[in-house]
Amino acid sequence: MPMNRGPESRPGDCLRHPIVMGMLCLWLLNDHLLKDLYGNMWTGKLSDVAGLVVFPLIPVALYEFFCVWKNKSPTHTTPILNMSLLSTGLLLIGINLSQTCSDLCCQVLGTLQWPIKGLVGLVTGEGWPPLVPVSATPDPTDLVTLPALVIPLKLHNLHQSSPPHTPERTSAPA
Repeated sequence: MPMNRGPESRPGDCLRHPIVMGMLCLWLLNDHLLKDLYGNMWTGKLSDVAGLVVFPLIPVALYEFFCVWKNKSPTHTTPILNMSLLSTGLLLIGINLSQTCSDLCCQVLGTLQWPIKGLVGLVTGEGWPPLVPVSATPDPTDLVTLPALVIPLKLHNLHQSSPPHTPERTSAPA
């Protein structure tokens, strides 16, 4: 998972790793199709695992883009990832063990989605929708998915331990 090591790295590469892209596709497919079709314990766990892999990498990618914007080297990806992993895990715990935390998160996510839903409503002629919180089903058994947080950490560590890419040298024709 390239995290600005080597000349081919770009900001946000952490989100373009095949495992992360696969988890993002699974998350979207699961939340917008599989839950409606099958809606069981497994569809909930799939979303949790996918979210635990993708979500902690978003602040890392944002940091990398910020560094490029400020013309700085992204030297703090590891502590940012560690804080993101910790806060993601605590958020999952809070959502599933505290109704207050769950309600607050539902309101925040509904607010974040509202402008996009509004633009879609304007384009489709349905008008601007009311602000509505998303729905959540707190489930303490979702905590069994917390080990999925190891995946973004391992991907990051794997990349950090690999040497930067260097282009092959070709000898000049004689």
